[in-house]
Amino acid sequence: MACHGRSAILVLVPSIPLLKQTMESWTAHSARPIEAFVFCHDRKISTAEFQVPVATRPEVLAEWMRRTVQSSRPTDPQAVVFATYHSSPKIAAAHRDHGLAPFHVTVADEAHRAAGELGAAFATVVDDTKIHSAVRIFLTATLRVRRDDNSTALCMENEAAFGPVIAPLGVREAIDQGLLSDYEIAIVTVTNDQIRDAMHARGDTAPQPQCAGEQLAAVQVAVGAARAAYGLSRMMVFHNRVAISRDFTSGLADVVGTGPGSGLIAMHVDGTTSTTSRQKYLDKLEHPGDEKWAVLSSVRCLGEGIDVPSLDGIVFAAPRTSTIDITQCVGRALRLAPDRPGRAVIVLPVFADDRGDLTQQVAGSGYKHVYRTLIALADQDSALAGELAGTPARGTAGRARGNRARGGQPRIKVLTADGAPAMDELRAAIQLRTLQILTPGWDYGYQRLLEYVDAHGDCAFTNSYITDDGYPLGAWARGQRQRRDNLTDEHREKLQSVPGWTWNRFESAWMESYQRFVQWSTKHGHVKVPRGYRTSDGFCMGQWPSIQRREYRAGTLDQRRVELLEALPGWSWEPGRSGWDIGYSHLEEFISDVGSASPSQTYVTASGYRLGFWVAAQRQSYQRHLLSPERIAALEALAGWTWSVREARWQSGLAELLRYRVEHGHLHVPQNYLTPSGDRLGVWVSNQRVAKRSGQLSPERVRALEALDGWSWWAYTARMDALVS
Repeated sequence: MACHGRSAILVLVPSIPLLKQTMESWTAHSARPIEAFVFCHDRKISTAEFQVPVATRPEVLAEWMRRTVQSSRPTDPQAVVFATYHSSPKIAAAHRDHGLAPFHVTVADEAHRAAGELGAAFATVVDDTKIHSAVRIFLTATLRVRRDDNSTALCMENEAAFGPVIAPLGVREAIDQGLLSDYEIAIVTVTNDQIRDAMHARGDTAPQPQCAGEQLAAVQVAVGAARAAYGLSRMMVFHNRVAISRDFTSGLADVVGTGPGSGLIAMHVDGTTSTTSRQKYLDKLEHPGDEKWAVLSSVRCLGEGIDVPSLDGIVFAAPRTSTIDITQCVGRALRLAPDRPGRAVIVLPVFADDRGDLTQQVAGSGYKHVYRTLIALADQDSALAGELAGTPARGTAGRARGNRARGGQPRIKVLTADGAPAMDELRAAIQLRTLQILTPGWDYGYQRLLEYVDAHGDCAFTNSYITDDGYPLGAWARGQRQRRDNLTDEHREKLQSVPGWTWNRFESAWMESYQRFVQWSTKHGHVKVPRGYRTSDGFCMGQWPSIQRREYRAGTLDQRRVELLEALPGWSWEPGRSGWDIGYSHLEEFISDVGSASPSQTYVTASGYRLGFWVAAQRQSYQRHLLSPERIAALEALAGWTWSVREARWQSGLAELLRYRVEHGHLHVPQNYLTPSGDRLGVWVSNQRVAKRSGQLSPERVRALEALDGWSWWAYTARMDALVS
């Protein structure tokens, strides 16, 4: 898409280590030479570390782009800016304040990090009014969705914000195509006696119920059991706390029965570990040596996307509450490893009292991490979901598949600490409990779905929708779509008979957006949503109609959607100049109310129209010779209009001062006063007085300020006037 010379690509990643790795990968594999530029938030990063230009200031980025792109030819290297999400607000500032040219393509890696609150730094790339790019590509292996209807967070199912999903590839499909390794889950049960023996081997005192030492010993025993049962030689253990991870590493050799000089290599890394040491440990993990095995204990420092060696197994030493976190950790084990003879192993240590009631045990808090992991994987892998449900899954070509991995072995195994299969009753109890969580009350959920359809006439509710009495109907419907292949024929037929039901969750999301658009147009009496307008929950209403028109012109819009849109009063596939005319009319109203043609860039009208951005866009288009003579003439006919950005900013300050005078009856603006749109009006007023005293304020600006009723060049006089008024 950026195959010609005068183009630039922006690549965003969540961390500096991943930025360095990504840049090296692009440079090594790009068919065209790359001229790279690193833009990040950390001022300690130097050019020497990356061997390419590095900057943290917006104006430096804008100047590099201007110099590199404008002088480039088709045969020159491709300009690519590698940046962190942390620095994206500064990229927006470079567009806004320093004339940074739009990017041709923006690639947002680990894009689930961009989902969330619209105003957050990481979400800057989602807003096309902040980072200007012809095309945005969001890449993620962990789709992030909004969990409650009251949240203002953007979810990745919001097509208006993140665009349509293209080239989706599920975990099971990737495994079937040989792109990922197959896996199995080993639930290792550890008893009281085994924990006591392990703690004694470490020299610990007598264990206390549910103490950290007990849990640590259980994980150490489970690691040894997994090593013995599967012959694992490269393992990562995920902890939540640094101190526990260090204790785990220092005492592991005593528990697994090997001493100094034996085959075990136990290592610990956390956020304080130096880059050099971290790389040394990763190298040792990749090549532990003959007759040796390596265990690397990590505490949230080998972040998402960072390359780690191919592993034989991973161990969850502490519960993970985030599905995204679980998926990222599991992804470490699923990388292909040519020298690994079998499947990757995911180890889940649990406590099992062989004298207690199994049903009560598996329902307790000690097994929550098991269910969270199984459910997170079942959401991604239809084969595992089928094994849990006891029904066959289907492969990518629609052929029937068994519930077992290649070789006919089950994907879920429950082992004792000796590596032997645990009692069948325990495995059955865990599987049943997981299935109960996955599919709670199908008939009840179906009945609630029918009630919703009777009341609303469709199934257009969000995945996070909860009924008035607290039933998570949206989650239930989402679960049915995800487990479509595992449902009985009867259940599938019942759902297909429901009016408005669709198996495609993106079709459901489109219908939801359409309904919101209909409601907006009905309320306002037209379909001309202001560009950039967002609802209170973050839905980009202003962008949604443009996306539909773009797909229509490309011939990719479904005919049913075409008919629904054309049925709306006032809808047009070629709105022509209407968008520009709306902005112009808002500016006329602003001039009439305020007496200025220069609203601040952040100014938004009472109806939600982003007038400040529209005005800035006209000046930018004028500077690039993209504005038609008719529009130039129309703008120049407005009282107070100027093409100068610097003059416009000054006029914007004057306009805000006029608004302040109308609202407060005086011109004594406190030094720390901010306008409703966030402009520092108090500082602006102070700057004018300083400029006047130093002789740097033009006579025209002096006259404009002195023409204001109540203006004084001395703050003390202004305060007295304010007290009198």
